[in-house]
Amino acid sequence: MKPNNPLAFPVPFCPIKEEGHGHSYDDDQGMTLRDYFAAKASDKDIENFEYYPDESSMPSKLKRRTREAARFAFADAMLSERDK
Repeated sequence: MKPNNPLAFPVPFCPIKEEGHGHSYDDDQGMTLRDYFAAKASDKDIENFEYYPDESSMPSKLKRRTREAARFAFADAMLSERDK
């Protein structure tokens, strides 16, 4: 099951949109919490997420993730822990 991934900076309802005037923040949902955690992950944070087991090989070898993929793996772990 994927962890819950809410908006990082939710904006309350904007009545201006109801009246048909201007721009509402509801139009642009913005950054999710997963995006925020990935962006804030330091090099030290992602050290344990750069390598993962390659289950297609026997015996299992380690494969390397890109730094970006490691940041999102870290973010997924943060969200999973948050949902406990």
